[in-house]
Amino acid sequence: MRRRARFQAPVWEPNINQPPPITPHYNLRATTMGKRRRDTDSADTEPTAKRPKANTPQERDSELLLRLKKVDKSVDVEDNDAVLALQVREWEKKGTETYSHYKMPPLLKVGEDGIVRYVFSCKRFPSKTVQRARYDASTSNLGNHIKTCQPGVSTIKKYTNTGDYNHGRFRLNLALWIAVHNRPHLAVKDAELVAAFRTLQPNVHVPCNDTVARDIKIVFDLTKPVVKGLFAKHDGALHAMLDGWTSPNVLSMVGLVIQFVVDNDIRTFLLDMIPLSLSHTGSNLARALSDTFKEYGIEKKILGIVGDNASNNDTMMESLVELMPKGARLDLTTRIRCFAHVLNLVVKAILSLFVPPKGAKRMTAEEEDEFDAEDDVEAIQALEDVDEAVEASDAAAIEELDLKELVSARELDLLLGEEEQKLAKDAYRKLNRLGHRIFNSERLRQQLTEIAVSLKLDNAEKKRMIRAILTRWNTIYDVITRGLELQPALDRLCTTSTGRSSIKSLLLSNDEWQLMSQLRTLLKPFKDATIRFSKSKFPRIFEVIPVIDLINEHLEDTARLKDSPVFLHPKAPKPARLPTTRRSTFNAVRMAAVAGLGILDKYYAKTDESVIYRIAMLLHPSYGMAYFDQMGWEQEWKDLVVELARTQWIEHYRVEAPTSTTSNEIFVEKTIFDKLDITPINADPFEHLIASPPIPKDSCLNPLLCSGEDD
Repeated sequence: MRRRARFQAPVWEPNINQPPPITPHYNLRATTMGKRRRDTDSADTEPTAKRPKANTPQERDSELLLRLKKVDKSVDVEDNDAVLALQVREWEKKGTETYSHYKMPPLLKVGEDGIVRYVFSCKRFPSKTVQRARYDASTSNLGNHIKTCQPGVSTIKKYTNTGDYNHGRFRLNLALWIAVHNRPHLAVKDAELVAAFRTLQPNVHVPCNDTVARDIKIVFDLTKPVVKGLFAKHDGALHAMLDGWTSPNVLSMVGLVIQFVVDNDIRTFLLDMIPLSLSHTGSNLARALSDTFKEYGIEKKILGIVGDNASNNDTMMESLVELMPKGARLDLTTRIRCFAHVLNLVVKAILSLFVPPKGAKRMTAEEEDEFDAEDDVEAIQALEDVDEAVEASDAAAIEELDLKELVSARELDLLLGEEEQKLAKDAYRKLNRLGHRIFNSERLRQQLTEIAVSLKLDNAEKKRMIRAILTRWNTIYDVITRGLELQPALDRLCTTSTGRSSIKSLLLSNDEWQLMSQLRTLLKPFKDATIRFSKSKFPRIFEVIPVIDLINEHLEDTARLKDSPVFLHPKAPKPARLPTTRRSTFNAVRMAAVAGLGILDKYYAKTDESVIYRIAMLLHPSYGMAYFDQMGWEQEWKDLVVELARTQWIEHYRVEAPTSTTSNEIFVEKTIFDKLDITPINADPFEHLIASPPIPKDSCLNPLLCSGEDD
């Protein structure tokens, strides 16, 4: 008879929720001490009465029934089926994966010795069975069959690069996948996903969604000291970026991103998602940011901070500067306004002359049937990204515009009549409604494609009408562009539509198409600027002021534009007489340009409140002082920029060159030629940079790598 081991140390498996077990020496010592204690007891004291351990199968079965009776007093232990049902519930509660390979419940078999045994039938090969006494909780034999039944278990090492399956690593990867890609926690229980996991590792145990949520928090807490260590070693400045966000279950948060430069490479960290448990006020946000900065030990290293232009961010900056410790680099002059938001706000101001007011003519019942906003997933997602505080601030900024004063200040002979104002709103409404109606109707989409093909429009089979997301203002430009590309097909679709879903009322007149064409020309630089800034691999803060200069010039020219090119689609029917190539510019378009200038001027002036824009331009090898000279900046402004940049350089970056002295320096005689060895003034990298001529832009795609310095 094989001797049973008295003690066996538990086998530890990787688990990110549990630390490794204490070394087995503790257990061996405890066993030895126990032996000594038993020896002492037998020698000095009388042995205490101990309950005899069950050894026979009948005794072990009786103990099982007693234990089950304590678990559920209502169970009839004389009923073998009731006992089996209770045991199956216990197995399911423990989540043991081994049992999932077998049909449940197992068959009952009572032996000649009266012991109840369970017969487990394999799901894959029902003729294969494994028997086990019901008092036996071991799954070893069940697991051994699985290894022979599923060849993937024995061959898994051939198809994996990492060797043996590691449950801790698996849970870590699940947590990263959910967090990085913003997947719902319940995704880990998708049947198809679990099946894919088990294709690679049949014995994989997929954690529940609550465990994944805890794992994400654990990973975050474990990596926090590492990130703090990186920040502690970094000698340069850190820059913070803020973005408000509201989750689908209405939880307000602010994403905090930190950027810094290491070895000419920009590093980016999503540092935290700060919940706003109180109202979204500037002071509350300032306290939350201050606490996070202090937690990571970077409160004195933050230099620039980027945020949108909402009024509560003005309060936030003032409060945050007051909360910063002495010696902090952050102050009101290092605030950076999100340029994408500035562009967005200018476009809103332009389109304010075209957007029908709230409460205008509603959709008909037929139109509402065709366009169900609740089914428009992308539109719903766009609304979730909206920060109500930002939207309210934007609306207030546009309402404050005094168009008459702006027109008068530019000495423009410009007046927008009611008739043309109605024309502008109707054209805008019709084209956007067409986009929604066609996009959400399979029948209309098919008809439009057939018409476009018959008219031989370019790329007719692939070009479909798109619709605007009103909270994403650049999509308005996309709708107008696609509408002009499909103009002949849209006109025919509107004129030939009949029945309940007729769209004849959305047919644009020639004047309306001409107006939309001019509006597209006005909006194009904003679309181009958005693409330029969003697709760049590095921040283009050095281009903010130059881009504003160019957009300002574009808006000023449009406001004064007397005539514009006539839009004529190349596939449109030829007119009876040769049309003119130019026509007068609509006052609605010119006035829209004035509205855009009102917003642009406001935020152009605010760039003077920050030193970051000017310093970034001065230090860019393709701009420098040459750009300021070209734009005619006053000498006082140029001197101020240089002084601001020089102060930052001296206080935070310049390394003083070591000076060497010798003990017998008094005996060293100087010569008249020593002046030739004096270090020139531009040996200082900063002075050398600002004195150097600009580098061509196409030779300096990454300003971090083309400063002209080896380091």
